[in-house]
Amino acid sequence: MTGTRRSEDSSSFETAGKGDSCPTCGAVLIPIVYGLPGGDLFEQAERGEVELGGCLVVDTNPQFHCRGQVAHYWRRGAQGQLIAQVR
Repeated sequence: MTGTRRSEDSSSFETAGKGDSCPTCGAVLIPIVYGLPGGDLFEQAERGEVELGGCLVVDTNPQFHCRGQVAHYWRRGAQGQLIAQVR
């Protein structure tokens, strides 16, 4: 499975690319977390540190969300490059 996932500890998750900026507008990218969120994830989402992506987890889901005025969604390609996603 690809994408941003929670680890066994519900308060931590994989954040490959954390701190990257959007290739389109330059805004900070935040990880999108899929699956049933724990308590800390709700707080992190309220602070704008993560986006909750829902419980449906598929390999084609976007992995990152742009925090700019226009929402841009991205995922990592096979060589690590950012690929635009339409949501």
